[in-house]
Amino acid sequence: MQGTSKGRYTFLMLAGVYLLYLGWKLLSGFLSGETTNPVFLISAVLFFIVGVLIIISNIRQIIKMSNEESKANAENSDAEATDVESTDAKGANTPEALEKAAADTASLEGMKVKNDSPAKKSGPSLFDRAGLGSVSDEETSEE
Repeated sequence: MQGTSKGRYTFLMLAGVYLLYLGWKLLSGFLSGETTNPVFLISAVLFFIVGVLIIISNIRQIIKMSNEESKANAENSDAEATDVESTDAKGANTPEALEKAAADTASLEGMKVKNDSPAKKSGPSLFDRAGLGSVSDEETSEE
């Protein structure tokens, strides 16, 4: 899910870049004299401000997510290292414990339940439906 969040923030950053582009086009049109309406100037400034704010906030969110991921990865690796040390201290990785675990695994494999019940047929087989299910040797020799 975090990958989709990063993708969402990246997409929003692209929207911010597009707002900057629109602001630039409006400002260049106003400065070149294509339009003299001050609404274009105000719109250009608003597009610049909103575009920059969107880009900055999404960059911060992506950095924050990356820091949280790296912190979580560091905590997980520390926890795994602690688990390995604690099992060694308890003697779980001794030869006797490993032999016992192998014996337990072997006994569990012997206890598996076999399903000998016949499969339920929902209807005729594919060969029966195609008319090939009851072909005998006599019929094939006649052809």
